[in-house]
Order: sequence, then structure tokens, then C-alpha cells
Amino acid sequence: MHWKRLYIDSPVDGTICIVGHFLPNRSKPSIGLWKYCEFGDNSYWRTSNGDKIYCLSTDHWCDVEDIISAVEHRIMEEIKSELS
Repeated sequence: MHWKRLYIDSPVDGTICIVGHFLPNRSKPSIGLWKYCEFGDNSYWRTSNGDKIYCLSTDHWCDVEDIISAVEHRIMEEIKSELS
């Protein structure tokens, strides 16, 4: 599990992601659990209240399913090590 940069790799349309949205004039990113939407040449993040946040190449993201899988794997490893 690791952060991906949007200018290198973009999620599949409809993927739920944790996103760090970096605006040029702000020192801190906006962070949210948003759905990636692709419409032709345009892509945006859809927030839980339906707002659109247009993607920037500086955005960082991680697929929620990847996070869940990583946590699941770590828990299984801990259980296995305790049973040994």
C-alpha cells in the first residue's frame, strides 16, 4: 500500500480513494474519501455530498480496497505469529 500520484497513475473510473488534493496556493492539501470519475478527457473526484473536485496532476491517492487488503494481510500475519 502506498500513495500514487495522479500524473503517473490514475485510478479506474468509479474507484473509491483516499485523496490528498494539492492546490498551488495552499500549504496543506484537502483530504477526503472520494470517488474517481472520468468523463472523456476530464476527470474529477466526487465527494460524499455530490460535489465535483476537478483532478490536478499533483493529487495523491490510494485505493480504499488496497488499504483494506493491506490491513487484512497484516492482521492475518499477526494472528499466525501468535498461534506459532
